[in-house]
Amino acid sequence: MMYTGNKKIDSFLELEIKECIFHGIKVDLANVKTLHHGNFGTFDEDTLRVAIKNPVRKWLPVFVHESCHKDQFLERDESWNTHIKGVDATAIMNAWLARLCELNETQLKAVTAKVQRVEIDCEKRAVKKIKKYNLPIDLDKYIKEANAYLWYYHGVAKSRKWGCGNFLHPKILQMMPTHFRNNYDKPPKNYLELLLP
Repeated sequence: MMYTGNKKIDSFLELEIKECIFHGIKVDLANVKTLHHGNFGTFDEDTLRVAIKNPVRKWLPVFVHESCHKDQFLERDESWNTHIKGVDATAIMNAWLARLCELNETQLKAVTAKVQRVEIDCEKRAVKKIKKYNLPIDLDKYIKEANAYLWYYHGVAKSRKWGCGNFLHPKILQMMPTHFRNNYDKPPKNYLELLLP
């Protein structure tokens, strides 16, 4: 067990790690700055993985987020099912980004909406979990960054590539609301212009 020295954080980590172990899910707290493709964390039904060679204030929100994907999976929540005609929407998006398949505008919107749906639910769960365990995470900042990330999928769809821009750019974060929206179908005015240089 890894300890941060903060009792609230350590109790939370221990609880989450024990739940993973109970359900046969591996936990990889990787002593690296980033994982593959520049990610800071992933959850794939077998393993919850977070890059922790960063300050706790950077990796703790990522751990919370990925633990919420774990919750979606364990609860078999409807949002976790991103299949379209039997194929996972993220796999479809990745194939389209790799130019292994083509999607028309309607298909791309449907795929993007499915991928966004799982993330919207996850971000809302993360905020509840941060509050429940009184974790030292700035909620307004977390929600602003979450909103910037949720609208980021429109940049990915427009540019046809991951890493199309910095959704955490200060000018983008400045325009982000500190609450979740009911709809993420369309990004705020000037968001894409700032995201896609």
